[in-house]
Amino acid sequence: MKKILNEWRNFLKENEENYITLDESQVMPEFLKRSLTEELLNEEVDPQALDLKTLESKSTEFYKKQLEDMKSVDENTEKVKQRIKKDKELLTSLTDAGFYLDDFEQAYNAKELGSVTGFMDWSKGIINSIFGTDLEDSEAKLQRMKDEKGMIAKKIRNILVSAYNPFQREIFRAISLFTDQNFDEIRNPEGFDETRAKIMKLVNDGIRDIFKPTRETFEKAKVILRKLADGEIKPVKTWRGYGVDEESGTYPGLNTYKIGSKIDVPNLSSFSIDKKVAETFAVDNGPKAGRWGILFYVPETHSGVDVDFLSQYEGNEKEIITSGKFKITQMTYINQKLNLNIAFNNLQDLKGKDGYSENWKEKGIIEVEVEMLKK
Repeated sequence: MKKILNEWRNFLKENEENYITLDESQVMPEFLKRSLTEELLNEEVDPQALDLKTLESKSTEFYKKQLEDMKSVDENTEKVKQRIKKDKELLTSLTDAGFYLDDFEQAYNAKELGSVTGFMDWSKGIINSIFGTDLEDSEAKLQRMKDEKGMIAKKIRNILVSAYNPFQREIFRAISLFTDQNFDEIRNPEGFDETRAKIMKLVNDGIRDIFKPTRETFEKAKVILRKLADGEIKPVKTWRGYGVDEESGTYPGLNTYKIGSKIDVPNLSSFSIDKKVAETFAVDNGPKAGRWGILFYVPETHSGVDVDFLSQYEGNEKEIITSGKFKITQMTYINQKLNLNIAFNNLQDLKGKDGYSENWKEKGIIEVEVEMLKK
């Protein structure tokens, strides 16, 4: 096909005084203008999608059982490898099919010298006559190529559908959205603007979910994650890194932190079982942002949900999603460069310590150890 088109274009160039030459930069194949996600949008609809009311009717224990079953599937290393391999092969096939289709569409729609397509169909007619063959006409071939491309897209979607049941697919989507940092939309779905919605591409271990979210997408995610986060887990150490201003503003400032005071984390929040991950967040959102860096430490996190195996950052952030009320039991200013490890009761107490200076905020972080209160 490409050889025929190249020869045809060379013929036109040699006879350019008699024909109009099109600017091919303006007729870039549509496939090159579209992302893979847009290619799969026609297959976005989950054939067994569940409504909000159905999801709300299920208990925390039900969702925990579904998640455990999903984890059991993903613990089959060989099966996961095969799934990832299949996904890669299908993506390659989809890309190739797109290029072939657009090459053909470009020829089919061309208007050079009575259309390239007309020339090709005329050539096929001659070949069929001479050799008694039955070469496919352009329109039939175009439709066949479109059907083949659509079939590949369906196979990509089917990996998700065949791996998980309808409830598990909703769980996969909810966790993937949260770990992909769509926090505000999940916590406050009513503020989601569907007119500005962008295509989401969620991928984990060969399972690919591509869709354009609606308000209901985030409403369902909020319901599922709240149910899961309310579940009891085996007590585990967790950390969360963030930054606070010295004075209270939109959020409580460091001036409100003191031994015995309570901190409410009403919204779903991400904690990590890896201290170093949380420390990085504390530094990035604290000293590097001109604020106090806080390393929130929970010795025994007894409710929440471990979502690492479905996280968009699997193995890196080691996330547990939880919420609740916490009581401050200890606060320590830590400055590794100056080898400082100073316990204090509140901000006023910290500023009264020997050697305190304003640059302590830039040089260190504060570990706030808390007790997770029973709900």
